[in-house]
Amino acid sequence: MLRPDVGSAARRGAVRPAGEPAWVRRPATLAKAVTAELVERIVRGVHPSGTPLPPEPVLCETFSVSRTVVREAVKILQEKGLVQVRQGAGTMVTPPMMWDMLDELVLAATIDMDESLGILDDHVAYADLDRAFHDTIMQASGNRIARGVVRALESQVGNTARYTGKTERAQCVASNQGHRRIYERIAAQDPDGAADAMFRHITEAWLVRRSTSSAPVRLQR
Repeated sequence: MLRPDVGSAARRGAVRPAGEPAWVRRPATLAKAVTAELVERIVRGVHPSGTPLPPEPVLCETFSVSRTVVREAVKILQEKGLVQVRQGAGTMVTPPMMWDMLDELVLAATIDMDESLGILDDHVAYADLDRAFHDTIMQASGNRIARGVVRALESQVGNTARYTGKTERAQCVASNQGHRRIYERIAAQDPDGAADAMFRHITEAWLVRRSTSSAPVRLQR
């Protein structure tokens, strides 16, 4: 869904000048900017599972930040399940199975790295990530009631074929394209565009679920 070079962390804020890292722009919270870049580097395998992160002095020099910022970033990485701090061994990168896939940064970077869309071949894993994406959007919206309704619904019918829809690879790819459009509009801080992308995604899913009908009715906004 998301294909950055140095990292899509920049797309989660204002568009930055070419070649200018996020941390140089001195955002409100430097630790969050450093965390976003480290999440992407870990997911991309720059810092592989089972290996230590670079030591504090190296990270401080890399991102031009203080030790306090680096320590806060590492703390956030721990909360996301990406690293563990071990006495005498340093800060170790954890296996992917330990990562919090409901976290928006981890989820976005993971989908970003799936160049072959191989995750789509595992329908169970894809369904889990699909729900995680939707839940992340609902959580970001701040609408706790709507999120609660959706989660309650999924707990009851989330594993039924009529709810999950078709699981053919082509349908999963099409669904991810809709996810990409939604994400890009949110990252661009374009609420109207995000709303349009969301409506288009819902409408397409509605039509797919009713493709057996002789004349499926397209939703009207």
